[in-house]
Amino acid sequence: MTENNALYKRIGTIPVLCPGIFEGTGISAFTCLAQDWACSPKAEGPTGRIYDYMSEVMGGDEADRRKLEAQLAPLPLTWLELEHGALVADLADASPPGLSIMIPTRIYADAALISEPNQAVGLTTADCLPVVVAVPSVRAAVLVHAGWRGLAANIIEIACDRLADYCAKHTGFSGRTACDHRGTDTMGGTPRDFHRDTDAMGGTFRDFHRGTDTIDDTPRGCHCDTDATGNTLRAWRHTASGTVPPPGIGNSILPEDAIAWIGPCISGPDYEVGAEVRDALLKTSHVAADCFAPSYPERFFADLKAIAAAKLYGKGILSGHLEVFHGSTLRDHRFHSVRRDGAETGRIATVLSLEAVRFDERQNDVHI
Repeated sequence: MTENNALYKRIGTIPVLCPGIFEGTGISAFTCLAQDWACSPKAEGPTGRIYDYMSEVMGGDEADRRKLEAQLAPLPLTWLELEHGALVADLADASPPGLSIMIPTRIYADAALISEPNQAVGLTTADCLPVVVAVPSVRAAVLVHAGWRGLAANIIEIACDRLADYCAKHTGFSGRTACDHRGTDTMGGTPRDFHRDTDAMGGTFRDFHRGTDTIDDTPRGCHCDTDATGNTLRAWRHTASGTVPPPGIGNSILPEDAIAWIGPCISGPDYEVGAEVRDALLKTSHVAADCFAPSYPERFFADLKAIAAAKLYGKGILSGHLEVFHGSTLRDHRFHSVRRDGAETGRIATVLSLEAVRFDERQNDVHI
């Protein structure tokens, strides 16, 4: 996992944040800021022009949306109206099942797959996680909105399955599944059919592992072992009928060149949740108890970025292929934050396109 590689740029006069991991791929991903990146992130309140990409459905006037669309023209931009669920739209499908289409540039869904060069998709957030996953060799990508409800509904895994299935259908890539990789683990040389080594936080994640369970010695076809702190992670369980993923999740694994970005969001000590949220997230795939730090009784600080990262690793993203925004929207006034400013605050926008977007060359890239 890499951090601190993002670049501040401009599209015309619009300030944006771009993940460094997408540089040179020809795939564009960026987040439109609430304030210019030259403003102080620690200022107590606005210090310059405020950008707001909230939809009119949520009460916004969409003026900044129109300005962004004008800068991207003739590339059409489709906006997702968020459901806080697990519905993934395919923009190449003229009439995707289960989707509510309002107008040609607006779709109700929490994630979208794009696979054609004349497509761009955007979503808005104000603390939730914008997640981008792309396969440069196949020229396909997904944009995901992941709040805690979406994470609990496995939206990241479902979107990655759609992307992996697209790769399989259009390139002949069959997908790395549970038995595609053999090797030794780091704990004693036991052969594993497929496993993940340690993540950047030191926790050992074994998303697919043949052998005996560490709890009751029951052989498992595919199961999660324990992380370094002893937390049992069971994303895939073996039953008499075979390997059974959690509801809505398939066994598909992304190609090895897949890359991902977790964009500006709230997390860790800035995001306190109740026991019911923690319990809901712990029931989903790849989520370990050490993603939560105790606060007050029955209250916890949830590390949403660690949760999302674990889910991405579980779908095949390699640790060096994931970039994570290292800050917090609550502490940085260049981003909107519901936790900081209330539900009526504005929204930042994250956009994904398979076209190389032209950024203002007169502005120098600024590493954060």
